[in-house]
Parts: sequence; structure tokens; C-alpha cells
Amino acid sequence: MDPNGTHEIFLKVCILHLIEKADSNQTVNLLEFGTGGKSSEIMREFMESDERIKLFSFENNINWLNKHKELYPNNKSHELIYVENEDWVETALKVLSNIPKSQSVFAFIDSSPWSSRSSLVSLIRQRSEIFLIHDVDYFPHNKIFGTELNPIQFRKSGLFRYGKLDAALLGERNYDDVAKFWVEAFPDEPGYYTGPPTLVASDTLDVRGLAFPINTIRFDSNF
Repeated sequence: MDPNGTHEIFLKVCILHLIEKADSNQTVNLLEFGTGGKSSEIMREFMESDERIKLFSFENNINWLNKHKELYPNNKSHELIYVENEDWVETALKVLSNIPKSQSVFAFIDSSPWSSRSSLVSLIRQRSEIFLIHDVDYFPHNKIFGTELNPIQFRKSGLFRYGKLDAALLGERNYDDVAKFWVEAFPDEPGYYTGPPTLVASDTLDVRGLAFPINTIRFDSNF
């Protein structure tokens, strides 16, 4: 498993849920913070398959942004946005301020550097129906947000592969300071010894009831 793509199934489940939940004429806005291989591919495919979807891709690396433009032809429903001077919050706020409250908002946070992800959380929490944070264990482990109660102790079982994750070795974290409802979800096959996990979160939707694969290793909020 590519450690950069361990969010794939969780990203698909969440976007599909919001599409199915939306009215026939309701716009679903997808916000992608940090353009990348698998996430960009998934979100672009959803946008191209449903005229109700608008995609906003934010990127602070101009070379990567230009590469993204080459990969994905210009489309009126997809806006590529350059984040200058690491001003992620202000750039995101400009986009969000133009989205009517009646429209649905989904956000996927997988940007670089790490500080860009933590700076976006408060703003995105206020406006998104669901938001995802990739590699989320980094933040409680480094005392940025969330609380690490027990560290991850899972390690490689072979020379080149980690094998199946062992839930008993994945520690314990709490994200009540990030959202009312949350699920920390681990991939079926790890790309790194931490998983890495993806946080699925919302203050308005009980994301614990989303249709994740039955074999997903997960830790949930207690509300």
C-alpha cells in the first residue's frame, strides 16, 4: 500500500454519502488541500460524473500545481488555487465566503507542511459537513491537536511489507477537540507502521454510521 493513498476508501465513502444525501439541485463543493495522486484522481472523477459537484484544489507548490494542470484539463467545475506565502487559511476563507450556506461542503486536508493542516482545522470544522485529515496520528503524537493516550507500536513483520495491522498495537487517541463526531480509520493494508490513519470528522453528521468496509480498523468518538 502506498502510504500516500491509505485514505482512498474513506475518501470515496464520505463523498458518495454527501452526493447521495444532497438534493437533486444542490451543489456539493469538494475542497482538496494539497493536490496529490490518488486523492486528486478520486475527487476529479466524482466531479466529472456529477454536474452538481464543484472541485477546489489548493496547492502551495507552484511546480506541483503546474503538473496538476497538465494532468487535468481545464474544467469550469474545477478551480486550481495557488496558496501564496503559506497563507492557507486566508486563501480557503476567500473560497468559502463565496459558497452559499445552502450548499454542501466537504474538505480533505492532506497539505504540506504539517503546520498547514493544523492551521486549517478550525476554519474547515466550522463550514464542512464532513472533513478528512490524512496522517492524523502525527498531530496528537506531537501535541498539536487531539490527545495521544497510548502510542502506536505496530512495526514491520517482514523485510518489505508490514502485513496486516494489529489493532492491539495501534495505541489510542482522542479527537474530541477536533469534532463532535469522529472516526480514526486505518487502511486494510498499511503503507507505513502507523497505518497511517485518516480522521473522518464532523460537528453535524454522525460519521460513525458511514458505510466503511467491514474489516476497517477504527476508533470512534464516544458521543
